[in-house]
Amino acid sequence: MNYCTVWDCAGCGKGVGPLYYVNASACIIMFDLGSRTSHKDVPYWYKEFERVCPEAPVVVVGNKIDDKEGRIKKEMVRYPRKMGLPYYETSNKTGENITKPFLFLARTLIGDRSLNFVNRLAPQPLDLSSEEEDSSVREKTDKT
Repeated sequence: MNYCTVWDCAGCGKGVGPLYYVNASACIIMFDLGSRTSHKDVPYWYKEFERVCPEAPVVVVGNKIDDKEGRIKKEMVRYPRKMGLPYYETSNKTGENITKPFLFLARTLIGDRSLNFVNRLAPQPLDLSSEEEDSSVREKTDKT
């Protein structure tokens, strides 16, 4: 069985990313399809990652396809095509296409185009928006 570690560098701020990139095997550059600023930053993140890990495969992902309002159209997303990078559109909210970029990278890294993920989904994270669940988390934490 193969495992991987995934780092989410969103919100790290520009210039901090390379600290996380060292020895990375791959990269997913995700942007918000409803944010032109987020979309415009894709070349910056790609160049920054490529400078540290020039041989690692990169996938670009436009997220929030479920949000149709103010959305950047697929034909406007030119940078991945220009750089020869795979591009996927996903929805973290609905789960649509969410495994595709991970599967592409896993197949690329392992070198097996027939590789598939098992049909077992990861458990849902706790919803910490309610007081009841928040207190149960505190109780579990206090016991450990």
